[in-house]
Amino acid sequence: MEELMLQGHTDWITSASFSYDNRHIISSSWDKTVGVWNAETGKEELILQEHTNWVIFASVSHNGQHIVSSSYDRTVRVWNAETGKEELILEGHTDFVNSVLFSHDDRYIVSSSDDKSVWVWNAETGKEELMLKGHTNHVTSASFSHDGRYIVSSSHDETVRVWNAETGMEELLLEEHTDSVTSASFSCDGQHIVSSSYDNTVRVWNAETGKKELLLEGHTNWVSSASFSHDGQHIVSSSNDRTVRVWNAKTGKEELMLKGHTAPVSSALFSYDGQHIVSSSWDNTVRMWNAETGYGHSIISGNAYHQHLNVDKAPGRKNRLAQTAYATPAQAHKLKKLLLPYGSN
Repeated sequence: MEELMLQGHTDWITSASFSYDNRHIISSSWDKTVGVWNAETGKEELILQEHTNWVIFASVSHNGQHIVSSSYDRTVRVWNAETGKEELILEGHTDFVNSVLFSHDDRYIVSSSDDKSVWVWNAETGKEELMLKGHTNHVTSASFSHDGRYIVSSSHDETVRVWNAETGMEELLLEEHTDSVTSASFSCDGQHIVSSSYDNTVRVWNAETGKKELLLEGHTNWVSSASFSHDGQHIVSSSNDRTVRVWNAKTGKEELMLKGHTAPVSSALFSYDGQHIVSSSWDNTVRMWNAETGYGHSIISGNAYHQHLNVDKAPGRKNRLAQTAYATPAQAHKLKKLLLPYGSN
C-alpha cells in the first residue's frame, strides 16, 4: 500500500477512531478541530471548528449520523456527520472534558471530566440525565457496556469504577493499578474490562467480580489507551513509549509491536471488522496498520514538531514539569497547562 502524506491537523492529535462502516476516520486535535477523513484515501471530508480550546476526543454514533466531541473548553458538542453542522452543545462540566462516547443504541452520551464526575446526557435533547460521583481525582474516560446497563470509568485516583447506568450507583471498584488510570472499557460481550495506566501496564478484569485476570507488561512508559477488538480476541494499547502493541486477550501474550510514530501515541483502536488499527500521536499523524501483519502507513500528516520531543512520565508534578526541557517554548507552555492538574505534590 502506498504511503500517503497529506496535510491535516496543525497540532497534536489526541484521538482517532473508525466509523462503524470502516469508511471514515474521525480525529481530534489540539488545533481545536475535529476531522473526518476517508479511511482509504486519507482525503479530508469535514473539519468541525466550533470548539474554543483543545479537542481531546471525538467519535461517531453507531448509526453513523452524528459525531460527538469533548474539549478543554468544558463542553461536549454533537455534530451532523454528513454536513458538519453543530447540532447540540452540552454544558455542565466545570473543568476539562476528557472523553465522550455514545451508548450502543445512540440514545445516550457519556462524558468524563477533570471535575471528577461522569455525566450521562440524552443524545437527542442534550439534557443531563445522570451525574456519577465517587472518583476523587480527574476522570480520564467513561464508556457504556454493549447492552447499555453499565458504565465503566477510569481516573487519576488510580481506580476503575463500574456504575449502574440506570440508577447511577457504583457497583464495582477496581484498585490494583499503582498510578493514574488513563482508560477503561468493556469487551463487546460485557464479560471483561481492560484498563491502561501511568504504571506502564494494561490490566484485564472480570466485569462481574472485579477480579484481575491478566497483567500485560511490555510498554516502557505510560500507557495512554487500551481496548478490545470487537471479537474479544485481542487488545490494542498505545503508549508514551511511541509504540502500539497488540496482545492476545486470553493469554496476555504480546503478538505485535507497531513502530513508526516519532512521539507519544495518544490512542489506538481496532476497526470494527478487526482488520486494521488506527492510532494517533503527538507527532501530528494518524497511522493505519494491518492488524495481522503490523504493516502501517501514515494517512494524515500535519506540521510536525521537533522529532526529539520526549515527555517522560515522572511521579510528581515538579518532575513532570521538568520534562518540558525537552520541548520548544510553545510546547513547554502547553505541557505545563496539561500536566499541572495531574498532581498535587
